[in-house]
Amino acid sequence: MKKKLVIVLGIVAGILLVLYLGISGWKSNQERLAANRENKRLKDIEDARIADSVDKLEKEVFREFVLSPKVEQVYKNGDLQISFDQFRFTNEFIFDRYAQIYSSSWHYRQPERGNKYLVSVSTITSGAKNPVLPGIYAYYVDSSGIFLAADFKYEFYFWSDYGSYLGNYHETGNDFAYTETIRFDLGAVVREEYLKYPILILVSNEGRFSRNNKYLGNPPVEYTSTATVLTNLSALELSQNYKVIRILNQEKLIPLKEKLKSGKK
Repeated sequence: MKKKLVIVLGIVAGILLVLYLGISGWKSNQERLAANRENKRLKDIEDARIADSVDKLEKEVFREFVLSPKVEQVYKNGDLQISFDQFRFTNEFIFDRYAQIYSSSWHYRQPERGNKYLVSVSTITSGAKNPVLPGIYAYYVDSSGIFLAADFKYEFYFWSDYGSYLGNYHETGNDFAYTETIRFDLGAVVREEYLKYPILILVSNEGRFSRNNKYLGNPPVEYTSTATVLTNLSALELSQNYKVIRILNQEKLIPLKEKLKSGKK
């Protein structure tokens, strides 16, 4: 009889232990879930605070650097300096001029219909003998952001004659190893629909275009880039990584300023 009672008591004790452990585990699990929910709630609050701060900062930077930017007529970065002629829209991009005995010649490109060429002439002075040139871009601005309109290509402005253009002999006037200052034509294809927006001409703070030999075609050297061109910029990216050197259609910034004043963007 006693043996049976001991067995029953053992079974009851085991059941009670299991129930106790189950209840304790359930409570512990509920506490963990509550703690996780509270941590998530606090994280959501912090994320919202950070997002709100970033949004406010972006709007402040947008107002300062995009709607009222400091325009640097001459780009300077270390021992590299670039001045620019007027930027203009045209149906013909002219470059690679060279003198002949009785006349002058040049090369040109024309845009497809619905597009325009945005062109300028730059004068680059470098202390280095083989500088890496910055990227130059056109970005248009509307109430929703800053978007790529076009990226410029460097082309040589002038060759002393047709022979140097062909690469029959070295053109020292187009080599920074021999001369401090070289002129370049800048050209970029822009869709006509972008002309209704204000357009910022930006120059990157870092070098992106390197001098390379051209194995097919003329002239024998060119400046090329493998850098990624961003299709849109935040105002923070613009302020940190680029200089504004021109504003085209500047009067079209006024409506954007009014929108920002009214709390819209």
